[in-house]
Amino acid sequence: MNIGKVIYTGITAFSLVGAALTVQAETLEQQLMRHEGFRSFAYKDRNGYTIGIGTHLGKTQARQHEAELARLGLSYDKLIRKEQGVSLKQALWLRDQDIAKARKDAPKAIKNYSEQPQEVQEVVANMIYNMGLAGFQEFKRLRHRIETHNYTMAAEAIKRSDFYKDKGTHRRAEELRQQILKAAGKYK
Repeated sequence: MNIGKVIYTGITAFSLVGAALTVQAETLEQQLMRHEGFRSFAYKDRNGYTIGIGTHLGKTQARQHEAELARLGLSYDKLIRKEQGVSLKQALWLRDQDIAKARKDAPKAIKNYSEQPQEVQEVVANMIYNMGLAGFQEFKRLRHRIETHNYTMAAEAIKRSDFYKDKGTHRRAEELRQQILKAAGKYK
């Protein structure tokens, strides 16, 4: 047995230290790496182009990322034409910038975001990372249920959404729904 080895399974990280087993919640960064995966070269999705660990390069995002891409020695046009790709290190840096933006945008969508349990804050940030602030704001019932601390009904709102019903995002949506239900059990 490797002491201190971390094994990622599902949404929980287990750290084996001696004979003791400690459970640590997966960070948003780890969760996004698992949800988004890593791609060196840009690929087309329904919102334009994406690269790295889910970094959107649509027309509006391209302007937001232009300075960041230049700082990394990358060109939007070359990325889109697949003349250039990103390294894992570059993708992680872009992911961290996108997470910071998602967390900054979250209070615009959830009025009492800072009062929410950590699990719920991470769900909101994950969804904004995935679909942008405008996309997340379309989840009116979910947002209302979160703001009123009705986490059971917030989880139900996810289950009734197209996000949940879509084959491409169903597993992610179910996992996020379970995170909200976990908060429901803790904060009754």
